[in-house]
Amino acid sequence: MLGSLLTELETLDALDRCAETRAVVLRMARLASHGRLGAFVDAVGADPELDEQTRRWVLSLARHKPFLLATAEYASLQSALAGD
Repeated sequence: MLGSLLTELETLDALDRCAETRAVVLRMARLASHGRLGAFVDAVGADPELDEQTRRWVLSLARHKPFLLATAEYASLQSALAGD
């Protein structure tokens, strides 16, 4: 249990260091929290400009709504701690 929690915290911290990835994940989290993630997933699946690795990553991430919401919460807490 503790190992899993530490892995998740490390993942959240890594997202905090990569602005582009964080932006995508937070956008997906906002869409998920408003029940609109399906339309985003459809658009990603149909986008001919995305490479297959990126498409698989986004679609895999979309299946983990609790992670998306936890990421949004983490980002909010980090922002509050930083005084943003």
